[in-house]
Amino acid sequence: MTHSKHHSFSFVSRLLLVSFGLIGSLICLELVLRVSSVLYSAYREYVNSKSIQDSEYRILALGESTTALGGADSWPNQLEYFLSKRVPGKRIRVINLGIPGINSKGLLDSLPENLLQFKPQMVIAMIGLNDVIAPEDKN
Repeated sequence: MTHSKHHSFSFVSRLLLVSFGLIGSLICLELVLRVSSVLYSAYREYVNSKSIQDSEYRILALGESTTALGGADSWPNQLEYFLSKRVPGKRIRVINLGIPGINSKGLLDSLPENLLQFKPQMVIAMIGLNDVIAPEDKN
């Protein structure tokens, strides 16, 4: 009988250890994602602030991850490249203000500040996918 109690205690303690391990892993993953988001935003702000220093014509590219991600292949970078080729002699900068996970409300809330900070001649927004996924959860 003691053997049976010891066996069930061992199973319960293993179950608890696995549960705490999973919860701890999820907490660590959440922290990594949040820190990554902060670092990505800081990097984007640095790149964008450098781009407005000497540009003649600024375009703000607003949107979610479909705008923010992609590096050199992102649509804002491609737009800047093609416009620069089509309009030689005029410096054109496309400032990528895409934020992964943002929805339309969050984008509109930050628009006045972005307009004051970057003083664009044009704004292009590609938004709406996250409105379906999480309409009011993210800003």
